[in-house]
Amino acid sequence: AMGFNSIERKVFKCDLCDGDPQCVRFCDVQCVEYVDADDVAVLKKKEAAKKLYATSNKIALKEA
Repeated sequence: AMGFNSIERKVFKCDLCDGDPQCVRFCDVQCVEYVDADDVAVLKKKEAAKKLYATSNKIALKEA
C-alpha cells in the first residue's frame, strides 16, 4: 500500500512493519486485515466452497 506523509509531503511504500502492521493492530473497528499471501488462495477456495454448497442446497430443496 502507498501512503502519504502530509507533513514532509512525501509518498512512502508500506513495509508491513516487519510482519506486524500497526495500522491493523490499532484499528478499533477492524476495517483493515493483514493476511499472509500464502493464505489468501486457501481463504478464497474456502469461501467459494461455501457458496457452492449453499447454492447446491437451494437447488436440492427446489427439486424436492
